[in-house]
Amino acid sequence: MKIAIFRTDSSSQDPASYNSQEMGLAKGLRKLGHVVDIIMASSTGHYSEKVIDDTDGAIRIIELPFRIIPLLNEPFYPKVYKILSKNKYDYVQINEEGNFASYLIARVCNKNDLKFGIYQGMYRTLSGRKWALYEAIHHRFFRPLLRTRSVGAFCKTSLAGDYLSSKGYKKTHVVPVGLDFSKFRIRENRDWRNHLNIGADAQLILYVGSLEKRRNPQFIADLACNARADQHFVLVGRGPCQSDVETAIIKNSKNNLHLVGQLSQKELPALYEQADVFVLPSDYEIYGMVVAESLAFGTPVISTRTAGPVDIIESEEQGSLISYLDVDIWLKAIDFYGISSKNKSEMGLRIRNAESRFDWVSIARKYVELVS
Repeated sequence: MKIAIFRTDSSSQDPASYNSQEMGLAKGLRKLGHVVDIIMASSTGHYSEKVIDDTDGAIRIIELPFRIIPLLNEPFYPKVYKILSKNKYDYVQINEEGNFASYLIARVCNKNDLKFGIYQGMYRTLSGRKWALYEAIHHRFFRPLLRTRSVGAFCKTSLAGDYLSSKGYKKTHVVPVGLDFSKFRIRENRDWRNHLNIGADAQLILYVGSLEKRRNPQFIADLACNARADQHFVLVGRGPCQSDVETAIIKNSKNNLHLVGQLSQKELPALYEQADVFVLPSDYEIYGMVVAESLAFGTPVISTRTAGPVDIIESEEQGSLISYLDVDIWLKAIDFYGISSKNKSEMGLRIRNAESRFDWVSIARKYVELVS
């Protein structure tokens, strides 16, 4: 098949340099012999094409110029009709059925008799009066086409599937997100414990991600403040809440809260491996690839009950799910895992389980069976 994976939002991303979901699926499909284009918003405002070629074959990335619809702050792609008509795809994947661009692309597919499907991660409607009004309009005028003409809705999580089922979708399938394990083969080894002055017998608790309100980095700072001095919390990332964390570090008398800033992908493997437990106290998580990444390096995860972690964490050996942010409950869970990196047997089980579950080729094979 000739497949187009259409990233319908306006965010810019280089799929070649990141553990990108679009690129991961494209590589999995390519290994199965399919031709794949990734279509996304242009980072320059101009049309461009580039081909990423490796041992698995070539994947073309098409960047389209777009305009923003002011009220919705959502993109509109003027060239989409020409691109989809010209390339004669056998199947078009449209990301997120709630995006206005998704509806417009579905209209083009329907007019050109192109088979299309939804790839869904969102599992609840955005809050606020504006989005409540948009949802009502979308459900009345736009969703019927997406729901009836698509070959199905392929959902990243069970909660995303439940959400679309509640909107009237009959053909929903959970197709999880995978990991591009090759991204971590080029790595930079570093003794992070020595670098951060964390003793070999101390517990290293890791967080990787944006320092933003929905991820609750201040809660991690509170955990550090109430933890033992030999429990060290390491935060990787930047974001609008960074100054709050920096203030917490100054006030922290135990010196067990560390902010290391943004790290490159090649720097992360050593840190994942040396961590004893990973924490993700997020209010909303469409998937949470850091959870899968942590398990792939053998590190157990403690997370709130958001969509991705609920599906990913299957046993106590892999991690714990906690419904709310309570310092005592989270510290008890952190104590439970102790210095888990010392238990090589459990690490190995987590790694093998992750390699089996998050293999993009296996996921792509299931995906093709559903869309064919």
